[in-house]
Amino acid sequence: MAKNKIQHYVPRCHLKPFSIDGKGAAVCLYNLKSDRLITNAPLRNQCARDYFYGPDGRLETAFQPLEGNYANVIRRLPSRSGQMNPVDLEFLRDFSLLQSLRTEMAARRFSIINSAIYDMFKMHDPESVSDVDLGVASILHSALSSFQQNRQTISDLKCALILNRTMTHFVTSDDPAVFTNRFYLQRLNDNNFGIKNSGAMLFMPLTPVHAFVCYDPYCYMVPDIVGSVLELKDIRDVFAVNQLQFIRAGANIYFRDWKDGDRVRKEVAEVADRRLEVWGAVNYLIEESRSGDFIKYRIATEEEIRKVDKLIFHAEGYHPDPKDWLSKIKWHPKPRTINTRSAAGHERPSKRHQT
Repeated sequence: MAKNKIQHYVPRCHLKPFSIDGKGAAVCLYNLKSDRLITNAPLRNQCARDYFYGPDGRLETAFQPLEGNYANVIRRLPSRSGQMNPVDLEFLRDFSLLQSLRTEMAARRFSIINSAIYDMFKMHDPESVSDVDLGVASILHSALSSFQQNRQTISDLKCALILNRTMTHFVTSDDPAVFTNRFYLQRLNDNNFGIKNSGAMLFMPLTPVHAFVCYDPYCYMVPDIVGSVLELKDIRDVFAVNQLQFIRAGANIYFRDWKDGDRVRKEVAEVADRRLEVWGAVNYLIEESRSGDFIKYRIATEEEIRKVDKLIFHAEGYHPDPKDWLSKIKWHPKPRTINTRSAAGHERPSKRHQT
């Protein structure tokens, strides 16, 4: 059995800067379900489950060097001026991606897809899934196996450190790394997109005064950025960043100062209608018609799913659609996308399309 029974899906090194006085012992939190503010909640008990990644402890152990490097990067963050080391920025991009794949809420999202596929195979060939493990640890191991490929996929996103100059702090949550996409949500009116798609954005708070963002430079521009640092002086921009935590969090919002509790509760209420009960779905498609090499598909009925021999499944992931967006990230005057004219949608230009 693993030495560390309690395994954290949001590392303590991430939560520590948001802890009371930054000491790492206790934290203030707002529980979304109970509408309850709690002070002095022990940090070691937050975002953790017994053997969350499995009893062998291998995955938990593999995370430790990355979490140690993350803690070092956080200690090096500039407080007033200065620039970020490009290597540190790239590491934060990778770490944010990893963090988005390893939480309890991530497991729930992946479970929707895995369970739907399992049910389909069980319906047609029960023996083929007789030994399939749908436990949380197994689902997360499967999801994390895609990390290296996804890491390359987002390597074209531009990185920035957000420095909060206001008196209103950033918060964090039990699902802090958040993918979203303003281009898809506002220009295409579509909440079904992935990390390959044009307009991708990834946010993660780092401390009460720092946050990280990477974004598609073909869709957005940041004219006020100095080097790699973007300063915020308007509390509305801080709220825009915090909204992603309020909308995406599973159970708890974490913050440093108890005096901020009422503000956090009020701001959560402002975007409560944007929180989703379900963050994904699976559609089963069957062939409807053919014209040469072109095949048209449609969503199958439950009866058709049971009867047909050939199905295509299409997984949809839903993402936070905030009330407000960070005003410092503006639309590119000439957005560039590659329209695949397929279910893949609009994708960012690959290197062979760059000029």
